[in-house]
Amino acid sequence: SMDAAILDGILAAGEMAWQMIAYCIGGVAVVVSCVFKNATFGWTRLDSVCVALTAIAIGLWQASGNPGIDIVLSNIAVTIGSVPFFRNVWRDTAREPLLPWLLIEAGAICGAIAIRDWTIGAALTPLWFLVILTATAVLVARQLRVKKAVASVP
Repeated sequence: SMDAAILDGILAAGEMAWQMIAYCIGGVAVVVSCVFKNATFGWTRLDSVCVALTAIAIGLWQASGNPGIDIVLSNIAVTIGSVPFFRNVWRDTAREPLLPWLLIEAGAICGAIAIRDWTIGAALTPLWFLVILTATAVLVARQLRVKKAVASVP
């Protein structure tokens, strides 16, 4: 989906982002596990906006020949699509386990450190994902403070 569109744009820009391959594989693994667990999939207007923005990004890239357009717009779509998740984690930090997010954050840090060229194709996605994943890790880590506050109530 959006991660695959970003990866495709990065590859078309002549760059390589192993980090995005991991995100694509991870996304597929989540979908497959949800299917096997019979999880319900909701579809909102925001999902439609994100898919439409990604389709526009791919179309503009194809029309212009500039994969940077796809990379930028698809990263915007990922950001927009993250808003409900951030809202849900803000409301209930316990819904997400901290350790996996810290491991993903470590991967994002490594991805940012591994940037070789400071171009849209090479640098934008690892840096932007670092920002998004840092925000996620901070939100999820709030559960430590919440648990401590609850434990100290007599």
